[in-house]
Amino acid sequence: MAYPNFAPDAPPFILDTDGSSSVGIGGVLSQLQPDGSEKVIAYGSRTLSSAERNNCTTRVELLAAVTFIRQFKYFLLGKHFILRTDHSSLRWLHSFKNIEGQAARWLEQLACFDYTIIHRAGRDHGNADGLSRRPRSRFGATTCPSCKEQPEVGAVTFESGLQQRVHEAQLKHPELRPLRQAVQTGRLESLGTGHPGPGTPYWKALMARKDELCMVNDLLCIRTEKNFKVVLTAETTNLVISELHSGASGAHSGFFKTKKKVTSRFWFPGLGRLVEEFIRCCVTCGKSKTKQRGRAPLEPIQTGAPFERVMVDIVGPLPRTRKGNMYVLTIQDAFTKWPDAYPLRNQKAASCAKVFVERWISQHGCPQFLHSDQGRNFELRLTTEPCSLLGIKKTRTTPYHPMGNGQVESLIVRSAPA
Repeated sequence: MAYPNFAPDAPPFILDTDGSSSVGIGGVLSQLQPDGSEKVIAYGSRTLSSAERNNCTTRVELLAAVTFIRQFKYFLLGKHFILRTDHSSLRWLHSFKNIEGQAARWLEQLACFDYTIIHRAGRDHGNADGLSRRPRSRFGATTCPSCKEQPEVGAVTFESGLQQRVHEAQLKHPELRPLRQAVQTGRLESLGTGHPGPGTPYWKALMARKDELCMVNDLLCIRTEKNFKVVLTAETTNLVISELHSGASGAHSGFFKTKKKVTSRFWFPGLGRLVEEFIRCCVTCGKSKTKQRGRAPLEPIQTGAPFERVMVDIVGPLPRTRKGNMYVLTIQDAFTKWPDAYPLRNQKAASCAKVFVERWISQHGCPQFLHSDQGRNFELRLTTEPCSLLGIKKTRTTPYHPMGNGQVESLIVRSAPA
């Protein structure tokens, strides 16, 4: 691999893309070097969703091109590059007639890029082709020697003796032990009501899927369309969840990713709920992950009469005047937007209360509501006590949220010197 060269005279980037309609898509970003060799800058691949697997070959190849052009856009924007594909139909990408729907939206996303599409034979396109496929021996592919070494159960590699512990738990479980024997001998129907298991929710859940029970690698599993799920016991559920959440491959993923990894490979009644409970109790996640709490939406302050509700705030410190004033007490009526400003030598609660009573109330009367921020000069008893005696209800904004007192804050901004 090599570092990208962004010099104006540097060779163009080369993006190889390929798509497999039943597995996934892959992309390789490379660049020519001064010695004429082509070295890789970055790799990319992902699997196709169930809906994407229904697309035709041309649409999957186009999806691969769009996906990896967007992924490597920071390398490709503003510079001409080469898009190589083994699907010859993409050479006429910009010549399609009457294109609409999803393909039209994809072409619109590519409109800001400068590129040339080059066709390359599939036998020479192995770098991107390999990333779009995952060979699996149980699907008939034998080209990958490591596939034979991996357990076939849900593509899970058991670590730290976990497979042995799950196996031992199945052998010791009073309901799974005879069930394993019945599956091995093909006598599931012979398990009658005399077995101690019938009646428990665990046994009923197993019997509801008895046609899907099988033995894989000496483990009792449930067969699905995609893989085999190992049947867990109550004693091994936390072991498996801990391995896939807190282990080397877990990285303390969130609810969705951990639940998908666990439930796609293992089976136990209510396993998804157990995963959520485990993650909520995870100490590491609780310490390092901050939960974003929803913020209540802003609502307009209702007022229906002049001087019913007034807003108050302090401006300063300002340059000292000849009379020694350094602060300004600003008061505004919420209904008429009538503003008043009173100079103060300090911003103590006594000074604010005295000006409010002697200047504002004596001129406009007592308001029903007095709204301010949570400054100490408006929250001390020296200020709130006159409000209580005069029947004024004191309201306040939330901490560090000046938008809650927006009218008088806007007045301060407009009146501030340029």
